[in-house]
Amino acid sequence: LPLTMDIDRQNLKEVEAKIEALIKTQTKLKKKSNKGQLDDDEEIELEGMNVLLQELKDQQKYYRELVRLSIQALDQQEESVTFKEATASDIATIADINTVRELWTDVLLDETVIPSDSFFAQFQMNCSVWSMNLEASRRTVLDLFLRDVVAREEFRCKLRIFCELPMTTAARLVGTKRRKLTGKHDYTIGHAGGIDMNDYSAPPDSHIIAVEAKKAWDEADVWQCIAEAAALYRIRKDAGKHNCNVWGICSNASLWKFVHIDNDGQVWVSKDTCLEVPSFNKEQILKVYRFVHHIVMACFETSPTTTPQQSSMSLAG
Repeated sequence: LPLTMDIDRQNLKEVEAKIEALIKTQTKLKKKSNKGQLDDDEEIELEGMNVLLQELKDQQKYYRELVRLSIQALDQQEESVTFKEATASDIATIADINTVRELWTDVLLDETVIPSDSFFAQFQMNCSVWSMNLEASRRTVLDLFLRDVVAREEFRCKLRIFCELPMTTAARLVGTKRRKLTGKHDYTIGHAGGIDMNDYSAPPDSHIIAVEAKKAWDEADVWQCIAEAAALYRIRKDAGKHNCNVWGICSNASLWKFVHIDNDGQVWVSKDTCLEVPSFNKEQILKVYRFVHHIVMACFETSPTTTPQQSSMSLAG
């Protein structure tokens, strides 16, 4: 079917080129006719042009219908793969990335980064009143980290956190089926300066950080986070962005794993970072906070109009 559609599209393109050329010639001859400058051969040519033009338009209509039917047939074969169900193979083929995971280590965290004055008090208060038996209560910890980092002065109110934002990649032909990744991110973070706080739609520039919150996790949850980041990567790639770096965070408040998909589509995954909730371990809190700040800063510095430059992140296999 795809090969047939390509042939029909090529035929349509050729017919449309002929129509364009014929109309130009017809316009030129009509101008000469109005001036009484046509010779006998040109008069005969002009007289037959309407018939020829109609034949070409009939062909154009025919090939357009064939292409439409082919697209319709492909759409009927379209298959959605949810982030939660996506396997490594699904992610690799649909998002066109390398899912042979590399270990993301030696990240240079900025030890001068300190949470806001109220952060530690709010952290202790959250952990003292919320039972951590459900995902919703564990999200209160993620809320606190994300809010405090994104609201920092250095980001100049240019970033925004969106909850439950749906994302879908364009369908890609895999074998004989068109497949796409789809679902909702628990949180997404991206450039949204000047967007109305009550605007529920995503800003024009695709978001750059996907955050997946869990009560508990296993390997499938890590792949879900990778799938969500991969969808952002594919959306940016399809939009012609020069810088397609994206990041992901998977956390159940106690364990944190960070994901990076670089501009070449390579997946990097950090080791688990532990945060003993509800106990108060300042060293652990600062490590998580600074890692979140690290990737939010990378997101902030990622511009749709600049090409990727040497990253400050050190990636080692």
